[in-house]
Amino acid sequence: MFFRRKKSEKARASDFAKIDKRSIKYVSERDPDNYGERILGKNGALNIVDKDIVIVCEGREVFRCKKAGAVIAELISLAGVVITGEDVYTGERKTVTAYYQYYRK
Repeated sequence: MFFRRKKSEKARASDFAKIDKRSIKYVSERDPDNYGERILGKNGALNIVDKDIVIVCEGREVFRCKKAGAVIAELISLAGVVITGEDVYTGERKTVTAYYQYYRK
């Protein structure tokens, strides 16, 4: 009655639809060694391609991971998204933060 079910860590189809084809101001990667962030790229887009999540900045691919093992969480401010997944090229688990481009309506 008072307890809620624990949310699943896996990303759902609605999460993928929400972030697909979003314009990005910049993307940063968390650095666990320095407890800081490193900018991967600016002015890009976040796309869902087949079974992958792809982030492209200034014509260069900066991050790609499989949809199957990805965890997607929007920032509280709704100004961006945090994606954690296994990098397709290196095989290591990475956490990147993509900040959305803000368009005045």
